[in-house]
Amino acid sequence: MQANHLWTLIYFAFLVWVAILAIGGTAVPDGWRAPLPTVVAVVGWAAFAFDRWLWRFRLLYPWFVKQPNLHGTFRATLGSTWLSPEPGRPPDPIEAYFVIRQRYSAISVRMFTKESSSASLTASFGYDSDGGWTFIATYQNTPSPLVSQRSAPHYGSLLFAGHSRKPVTVEGHYWTSRNTQGTIRITGRNAVLFESFDAARGEHYRSA
Repeated sequence: MQANHLWTLIYFAFLVWVAILAIGGTAVPDGWRAPLPTVVAVVGWAAFAFDRWLWRFRLLYPWFVKQPNLHGTFRATLGSTWLSPEPGRPPDPIEAYFVIRQRYSAISVRMFTKESSSASLTASFGYDSDGGWTFIATYQNTPSPLVSQRSAPHYGSLLFAGHSRKPVTVEGHYWTSRNTQGTIRITGRNAVLFESFDAARGEHYRSA
């Protein structure tokens, strides 16, 4: 929440409070506005802390916070329907890493493979009646210049689904504008947000 929105909300709440007191015949103290800057500062810092960190507390799930905690780097294997130029040869599994940056109010994902990187354009959660969740994102993929002749930039969508508050292993799917699709099998998680394929590849991932 932006500062001007916070000020507006708190002032509105105070005005409603004053109006209710006045309608009920209760005298409004002369210094009723004096605490407003302090109230805004306290509420603002509390909202900032909740958006960045406090929403992750286990005790808040699921009665107050429904969304799972996906913040971190995930090791994954991608399966693809892409057809190999060699007849009869199935496509090799693709090693990939998903770097998810998450606040309570926003979430984004980057994917790194040896030959390309992808950045999310939109991302959001959906929820099932049985407590399950679905994470859906659209993304733009940018291949490395070294493979651009055989791998063009493209757009796509991906989906993860689960029930755990802080999953380590997740199954998912993806679809691309190149008329291919495939599976996503996440097999490990690291709390660090890595910035490249090589940086993510050399680290340890918790698998259970």
